[in-house]
Amino acid sequence: MAVSAGSGAMSPYWSGTSDADPAPSHVLMSHCSGDGRPVDMESVAVLRTDRIDFSESWEIQRSLVAARQAGTIPDVIWLLEHDPVYTTGRHGARTDLFTDDDALAARGASFVLIDRGGLMTWHGPGQSVAYVIHDLHGSRRVRPFVTALAESTADASGIEGAVADEAAMGAYVEGRKIGSVGIRITGGVSMHGLALNRDPDLTWYQAITACGAPDVMPTSIAAEGGDPARERVDSELVSVLASRLRRAPVETSLEQLLPAISARSERESAAAHNSPLSQLPPRFLRLGGNT
Repeated sequence: MAVSAGSGAMSPYWSGTSDADPAPSHVLMSHCSGDGRPVDMESVAVLRTDRIDFSESWEIQRSLVAARQAGTIPDVIWLLEHDPVYTTGRHGARTDLFTDDDALAARGASFVLIDRGGLMTWHGPGQSVAYVIHDLHGSRRVRPFVTALAESTADASGIEGAVADEAAMGAYVEGRKIGSVGIRITGGVSMHGLALNRDPDLTWYQAITACGAPDVMPTSIAAEGGDPARERVDSELVSVLASRLRRAPVETSLEQLLPAISARSERESAAAHNSPLSQLPPRFLRLGGNT
């Protein structure tokens, strides 16, 4: 999916006419509590993407996280599907995937080593992914956040008997895994999130030891006799996530958030250009070892 800054629509999180004047990220929305009293809640931007390559979405996530850290956008829930891809986190191993890259390519799939926690898993058609860009400053309580993600996964499945297991980072139906949780916290802001199987081809899981648990069978909403309609599942994910995170959901788009991200990038580029480092030859600016 190509993303452009382009429609000219004004972001609801942006004020004024200058790209240098971001509005506060904590936009308060007035909602009513169960007894009818108004309650002010911070907003969460809700993004929806039909299908996107994993690596492209990962790059966009990093931009969203940087913008959230800078305070130029609010929290984000990004709902999407991926093309078939196997990913593993920092503690995972390529050996948990039992096929080589050529065989993956023949099936239209790929493998990506990423920066979240957790082990090997699969993403692809028929699975709803929710990336949650959430500012944990203030509470800094990671475990309740992980619990909220796992419980939201179980609730959104709509399957009676689906339960969250935050210790095992997912949601289960009588021991069968219907959804996974994997996150990274950087600078007090989360990225990655959860994946919930609606009606995928479960044979994709036969090529891996999923989440380091070879004896745990995968399942899906459809396999458990539930309603796998994407619109229902995604809408329920927004509802339960926003409720547990105490945020008021506001539907928006990447194009509307990108002006804030683009403005930040331009300011950083200008600062880098004026830095003494910018005058050094390229060989002095390389980072890391074997590149």
